[in-house]
Amino acid sequence: MDKKSSEFAQTVLFGIIVFGQIFLANRYYSRDDLIGMTIFIIVAVLAGIAAFGHFFAWRNLSKNK
Repeated sequence: MDKKSSEFAQTVLFGIIVFGQIFLANRYYSRDDLIGMTIFIIVAVLAGIAAFGHFFAWRNLSKNK
């Protein structure tokens, strides 16, 4: 797998992780478990940062070729 495809795959993977974590945080929030919800929100934010980083790397690779 070349670098461009790898960056795109990682962007998609981290995007899926973000949506999954938001779903789980919502479930914990509905159960009034604020500690669990906070953990899932933190992981979702970190995965979102990683997704944006890989998106920009993929975009730069697309522009350079």
